[in-house]
Amino acid sequence: MKKHIRKTISYYWDKLNNNRREAIHWENMFYLPVAKIVSQSGFGYGKNDWHPYVATIKEYISNSELAYEDSVLHEFYEAYSLKALEVTTGLELSKKLSLSYIAFYTALFRHPDYFSYYLKLSDQEFKKAYRNQYIKYNPQSGKKNYTTLLNLYKNIKKNGFDINLVDSNQLKDMFISGLIIKYNDDYRFLIYNGNHRVAVLSALSFNQVPVVLDNTKQVFDVDNIENWQIVKSGVCKQEDALYLIKRLFSIDGRDRAKMLGILS
Repeated sequence: MKKHIRKTISYYWDKLNNNRREAIHWENMFYLPVAKIVSQSGFGYGKNDWHPYVATIKEYISNSELAYEDSVLHEFYEAYSLKALEVTTGLELSKKLSLSYIAFYTALFRHPDYFSYYLKLSDQEFKKAYRNQYIKYNPQSGKKNYTTLLNLYKNIKKNGFDINLVDSNQLKDMFISGLIIKYNDDYRFLIYNGNHRVAVLSALSFNQVPVVLDNTKQVFDVDNIENWQIVKSGVCKQEDALYLIKRLFSIDGRDRAKMLGILS
């Protein structure tokens, strides 16, 4: 399995260097260990890692009467809304460039121009925009997300998860998609679509899940970080990008949950 994964990463990396792009489709699907998958906020899905979705499902498995207000997901949203930047980047909200930090992992999926206008705001305007865009917590959204998560868990537990049986018209929506960040001899799959699915599969003890690479950007090798568009555009300095990538590999979900006071 490891040999297959290494070949897959090499295959896509070669395509990226040759400026070849392919749309997400069935033939590009391959399997990755759940332990290598991380969210854009740095929480991982592996059994030795920690993610609020996985923890919530495990709570529900132990107590099917669990209400959202008593769940770890509710606790997470309440805490994370106050410490998102610190938990994700290790920094406090103190300068305009903080936006390129909090949005760094998201920006890898988008053109940096999407964020560049924030950097032109005054400090006061920036802090207001930052909190409205990334921190403002809506309790109703949290409850809705909780319901979505549990409904998916019940569905997969009852019917299983076999992507080979999915109707072709629904296939794109079923994909777990993202990009690969390669750092030295290790890598992480930074997920873009399918966070709920991976969480459910992890809680159900799946060790591997089917994924595809995002159709616009596929593999980011730290050895080539100076050519990453977010760095070349000036939205994020090269040394800052390297700092954030190193943090993604060295700080896991348990460490981040401790920062929030959820784990001791």
